[in-house]
Amino acid sequence: MLSFIDLFAGIGGNRLAFEQVGGKCVFCCEIDEKNKETYEVNFGERPHGDIRDINAKSIPDHDILIASLPVQGFTLAVNTKLKSVRNELHDTLFYKIVRILKEKKPRSFLIETLTGLLSSSLEETFNNMIWVLNGLGYQISHQLINAKALVPQNRQRVYIVGFKEMVNFEFPYIPQQGPALKTILEDYVDEKYTLSDKLWQDIQHRGKQQIYGQYYRLADINSYSGPLLSNYLRNPNKLLIADKGKKPRRLTPRESARLQGFPDQFVIPVSDEDAYRQFGNSSTVPVVSMIAKNIIQALNINEVTRFTNTGINTSLETNVKKTNMNFETEEQLINYTRGIIGKSFKEIDMKRILQGNNNDKGRLGKVVETGFYGYELNNRSEADFDKLGIELKVSGFNELQDGSWSAKERISLSMINYKNIIHEEFEFSKLISKNRKLLIIWYEYIKGIPYEDFVIRDFQLYDMSKDEAIIRNDFYIIKQKVEAGLAHKLSEGDSVILGAATKGQKGQTAEQPNSPIFAPTRAFSLKNSYFRGVLIEHVKSKDKKSIEFVTPEGFVWNRLKPYKGLSQLDILNYYMNHGNNRGIPKNISKMISDRVVGNDNKLSEEHEVFSKSRFLIKNIPILKDNWPIENATFSTLQISDFAYPWEESDWKTFFEEVTFIYIGYLGERDGQLLGNGYRLLDRIFKVTFTHEEVQEFGKTYNKIKEAIETNDLSKLPTASKETQDELKLVISTKSNSKGAYSRFLHDDKRETCFMLNKDFIYKKFNESITLS
Repeated sequence: MLSFIDLFAGIGGNRLAFEQVGGKCVFCCEIDEKNKETYEVNFGERPHGDIRDINAKSIPDHDILIASLPVQGFTLAVNTKLKSVRNELHDTLFYKIVRILKEKKPRSFLIETLTGLLSSSLEETFNNMIWVLNGLGYQISHQLINAKALVPQNRQRVYIVGFKEMVNFEFPYIPQQGPALKTILEDYVDEKYTLSDKLWQDIQHRGKQQIYGQYYRLADINSYSGPLLSNYLRNPNKLLIADKGKKPRRLTPRESARLQGFPDQFVIPVSDEDAYRQFGNSSTVPVVSMIAKNIIQALNINEVTRFTNTGINTSLETNVKKTNMNFETEEQLINYTRGIIGKSFKEIDMKRILQGNNNDKGRLGKVVETGFYGYELNNRSEADFDKLGIELKVSGFNELQDGSWSAKERISLSMINYKNIIHEEFEFSKLISKNRKLLIIWYEYIKGIPYEDFVIRDFQLYDMSKDEAIIRNDFYIIKQKVEAGLAHKLSEGDSVILGAATKGQKGQTAEQPNSPIFAPTRAFSLKNSYFRGVLIEHVKSKDKKSIEFVTPEGFVWNRLKPYKGLSQLDILNYYMNHGNNRGIPKNISKMISDRVVGNDNKLSEEHEVFSKSRFLIKNIPILKDNWPIENATFSTLQISDFAYPWEESDWKTFFEEVTFIYIGYLGERDGQLLGNGYRLLDRIFKVTFTHEEVQEFGKTYNKIKEAIETNDLSKLPTASKETQDELKLVISTKSNSKGAYSRFLHDDKRETCFMLNKDFIYKKFNESITLS
């Protein structure tokens, strides 16, 4: 029986899934007390607490690590230099998983997270994460899976699977059709789940006001529903059940459990509000169970396969290994191949091909074929990955003194059959049918060390069609020479890219048509001089991609950087003839950012990175040490913003997801403070908030909510009480007009806003990513 640990365990959806297919849980942890209560009632043990307080060494040994994380758990500071990622990871929940993987070295892991991880705005984060996991020696696969074929809800999640050893793993086949929503509905439902008159009227009213999209949705019980969300009690508008002759109703907690694939025996010991939150945050049990089955099957088969290296049941090894070739898409092949980076040939030489003193470098390709991709050696006319039309090649490079890479040798493609080539046309030749696309595995060649110690550093997918016109011409130059009976006079200098290189044992020859002279055996090859360029272009393209990758802060600074050191008035005059004799607008910094960077509301239309992330661009004057000269205010407030408990509020979600980009104007020069209009553009700060900080903001939210509910002005955590209460977040006024707090509380006037404590924002500025 394979063992697993259950991290960020929630109420145990992942544990239930793995136990259904034979796994045994040996450790679990969860931070939320209500979740722990539900977990303990159903599994008989109370999870350990915050993962950040757990020593990795104290965790039991295990075969599989399981974790469910929000996107925020992965979020890294974006930096194109991967070597800095190690430092940036330390503050993320993802790093806590990495720490355990590094310490305990489980055979496999499964990480589930939200779809945002695959968005363009988090591409760098995802790539960095894969890089880190590969660096721990895991081969990685990931897939976006929609649960609607297994449970009646449209719910997508990203699943990332890693294996320490080479195994035959594929994500499960998920059918297109699934059960209907009516299959999980209860026959008798308490009246309390019917919407109140007030809530139903409010939902309909908001629906009429919403311009884009559909504010509320009555579910089609003969189809699937939208996703169950954690704030379902307060915001049921996206998943309403029509009730004949009555107002619509919510799902019951039991129906919510069924919607996530929990059996009816699963005990719900908490309030309805907590139950909705728990099931809304849970993993979908049937999806995880199918993945778990494939993981355990792959590990169990590999356990048996280990014995084949000693000669036991070698037919099993062959049957298992051959299935590794069945890649359906290029993406599957590429994702699998990522796992080879950083490995030495010794690590993947399952058939001990490199034993002995043979210096044939062709053995390295055989090691990769059999040991990593798991297929038998062959001389087939089809490409190695024939479904995809991709041929595998393994080649070395030298690292030069300046750190650049230089291809060490030509790439041999296929033998030239002198008797057949004269009857072939390029488009239908064995050359192009087998080698149009090449998957090249690059290893670092170091003179004097054994081949088995060479380390694979990179790979690339090369498409020959890019230079097909030149290669076609080269093919016919070689063909014409053979037709003329001059195969014995072929030279690599005859052609441009495609060469006819000697191949075979020294002195080996073959018959040629139209001549009695035997010619040296040759093979089509891509010349070394050409392939050096291919490698250089590949490396440059990787660098280029990382440079062109745009983060919100990178986009903003690229727009602002040309104006660094200029005053606000100087910058504004580039865009409009304001003149220094006219009054200086109070919002001059906002006028500049709207013109130079773009208006907040329109940036999502201008660049995709802003359409998939929540951000605020703010301007603030600072001293040289980053101390804010003015208050950091944002977002006007109204009473309806505080209608729900903190855990279910939009503000909690906002603070968890938002990225603040502060444009800093230097407000001092030569020891003198600079006034508005004369401050100098200097830098930007990227500010996000930790889990602990968001919880601190909840204290402010609850104080405001209490003041509203009791109609007690003295309970408002206003800016004037900032020092006394030591809150990181307070409520402030938009202007200096008196009575704003009273008008907010009694008349719901939008004259107040949030403000970050100066000490707190100063700390955040000094901790944040700074571009200057």
